[in-house]
Amino acid sequence: MSPSLEQVIADLQNADHAFRTEYAPHGSALAIQAAMDFMVREGVAPTLMFPLLAVMGDLADSHGESNLKPIMEAMMWGRAAGAVHVLKGSGMSLSEAATKVSKATGRAISANQIIEFRKNIGKRKARQEAVEEYWDMVSRLNKQPAEHRANLALQMTSKIFVEGKKG
Repeated sequence: MSPSLEQVIADLQNADHAFRTEYAPHGSALAIQAAMDFMVREGVAPTLMFPLLAVMGDLADSHGESNLKPIMEAMMWGRAAGAVHVLKGSGMSLSEAATKVSKATGRAISANQIIEFRKNIGKRKARQEAVEEYWDMVSRLNKQPAEHRANLALQMTSKIFVEGKKG
């Protein structure tokens, strides 16, 4: 048996134990995480894990008491806010950057909403997952040549918001 398969079996056994003896939603989340970790180790494309991530987010949302955005929505908004950060770094005004990102989302988020959400990230009033997605987007884009960052930010945002809804 491969080490990767041994690891997923051990992780699923831990998830089963948590499900049966602790808190069922926590055990369920551990099982989903075990499957996703296995997929990463085996080289599965991250986009193929979005459905599992969505289930995990729905599970967390259904068992938490929060006035924050649902996890998946917050993560998408975090990426959009990260795109604004990168566009600002390329010389655009905040308003221009937010307008371009709003257009890239297919107008799923208005420019003003992106600006406000970005402020909430800065004030630590957004989900931690959104903050992580914000900085992941910034980090990924900042590794690219400066002259390509703005276009890549808009392309990535469009892929998340517009193309993601098609599939």
